Amino acid sequence: MIRGVRPRRLAAVLGLIVVLAVVAGIVLLLSPSGGPVADRSFQRESTATVLYVGQFPAEGESALLGPIGIGIGDDMLYVAESDAGRVSLFALDGSARGAIVLPVASGAPSAYPSDLAVLDENRLVVVDNAGMRVLIVASGPNAEGPLLGVVGERSAASRPLQPTAVAVGANEIYVADAGDRTIKVYAQDGRFERVIAKDLNQALTFVGGMVVLGNELFVTDSNAGRVLVLDVRAGTLKRTFPDTRVLPRGICAGRDNGVLVADTFERSVLLLSAKGAALDEITAASGGSLGSPRDVAWSEARAQAYVTDAGAGRVMVYRMRPSPE
Repeated sequence: MIRGVRPRRLAAVLGLIVVLAVVAGIVLLLSPSGGPVADRSFQRESTATVLYVGQFPAEGESALLGPIGIGIGDDMLYVAESDAGRVSLFALDGSARGAIVLPVASGAPSAYPSDLAVLDENRLVVVDNAGMRVLIVASGPNAEGPLLGVVGERSAASRPLQPTAVAVGANEIYVADAGDRTIKVYAQDGRFERVIAKDLNQALTFVGGMVVLGNELFVTDSNAGRVLVLDVRAGTLKRTFPDTRVLPRGICAGRDNGVLVADTFERSVLLLSAKGAALDEITAASGGSLGSPRDVAWSEARAQAYVTDAGAGRVMVYRMRPSPE
């Protein structure tokens, strides 16, 4: 004979189930979930050197608003959402981690971040095209009053006239200035130090990106379709990469001690040696979308390139196989 369940006992069991469900829901909400970028590896038999591993935001999610510049810290990506006036933060797997809303310059309709560089673990340097200025901001997400300073603000004569790109290295900030076709150098607190690249035989046109590697400053001179290497102190020309590019924009350190260069018109990202020799290339055939690549960041730990695609409103992620020893 089957005995019935007493009402009090049944109510107690149901109550326990509800409590457990609520606790489980809280745990799921608090536990970090994996991002949209898969941890994919090359297949053993594959001879490919570039592997598309994903994009963020994921397909079906809202696109970023004009992603152009990108920078990378130890475990964080910073993406300049130009049309939104903010810098958005992402984990290396593409998980969203907040945003830094930039202050609007006096007389400007909005902030328009186009390029950025990581100054240290707590600060970023950001080019604000709309305000014609370079900001030093706190790098934490949702910081109250993120503005820490404006580069060159102490003297009107030392401010960049039309900043287009920024780099950090050798304890200094390098700002490409299309207003007078030079590169201005500042201390990490924004104080002006010197002007370089003003005596080149062929003056700079429009600098799309810069990166400091050792004692050398790599510069993409976009409108001239060239990549230059300058002495980081004097700014004298050390060499010009041999192959002409179409519209080189962002540049960063890359695999095999080389540099990665985003070419917007070619819709590709080139891996070049420090001397300019072609080593590898990311194209639309590699997967994902490269309708309008603007900038690139490299994670050595993950062997992954993160490419901003302004057309798709997303960041494309590619794993790159190291060259054989």
